[in-house]
Amino acid sequence: MRVVEGLLYLALQSVGAALFANAVVSVGLLRRPTTQRMWGTLGALPRARFVAYFGGLGLAWFIAVWLMWFWRGAPYTVPIAAVLAAIALVLAVGWAVAVVRRAR
Repeated sequence: MRVVEGLLYLALQSVGAALFANAVVSVGLLRRPTTQRMWGTLGALPRARFVAYFGGLGLAWFIAVWLMWFWRGAPYTVPIAAVLAAIALVLAVGWAVAVVRRAR
C-alpha cells in the first residue's frame, strides 16, 4: 500500500515539476513560443509574466505535494501545504478561465 501511495504522490508531484520546467526552461530560457490553444489567453502574456504565472503554479503545486509526502507528521506541514495548494488552485482556476475565454 505504501508503494501505491508513493507512486500517487510522485505522479502528483511530477505535474507541478512539469509545469514549472515548461514555464521556466522551455518558455523562459529557450524562448519557445506559447500557443493559445493550450494556454488560453494566458499564452499571449509577455514572456516574463507567463514564466512567473506558470512557474509559480508549478512550484506551489510541487512543494505542496512534497510537504504532504515527506513532512507528513510535522505540525506546520498542513497549514503551509494548504496555503500553497490554495495558491495553486487560484492560479489553476485562472488558467481554466483563460482557456474557456479563448474557446469562445
